[in-house]
Amino acid sequence: GIQETITYEATDTLTVKFMGEYRDWWWYGDYDSDGYPNPATGFRWGVPMSIYQYEGELQFIYGGADSKLSFIGGLFYYFRHEMQGYVYYTTGPENLKYHVETPDGSAYIPQEQTYAWNGPNSIFTYDTWIESQDSAFYGQADYQLTDTINVSIGARWARDDKKGFEKLFYNERQNAIY
Repeated sequence: GIQETITYEATDTLTVKFMGEYRDWWWYGDYDSDGYPNPATGFRWGVPMSIYQYEGELQFIYGGADSKLSFIGGLFYYFRHEMQGYVYYTTGPENLKYHVETPDGSAYIPQEQTYAWNGPNSIFTYDTWIESQDSAFYGQADYQLTDTINVSIGARWARDDKKGFEKLFYNERQNAIY
């Protein structure tokens, strides 16, 4: 991923700051699910996961050493997309080697894996994805009345949206032993 903070001193009393980050990664795990020592007849879980996210914040900071008034305000944005699939499959002699994309096309299963997504060795597949999108703006002003009294006022508005789905597909195989 990439992360960056950029600060710009516009004047003696005004600073503009941007903080941003982008991440993108893919992960795959494969697990024995029956505990049986013979991999040729076992049942396994395959778990591909794909995630990317972005977040950024733009701040405006006002105030100086001699100023009784100070202010900070800004905008914030966050986005994350996460896809995760599970496939429960057998490792019997009928295995085929495939190079396929996951149903939404956002990740792939390497060719050396010994199952096909919704293929002849899968018993069932389970697809999930979730998307989060958050945005906000905020501000706070402080005024120093005296050396010991400070008055503050602030406000924040935010919106958080999430959407997603999950599906279970059952593969009715002919001549299979479960």
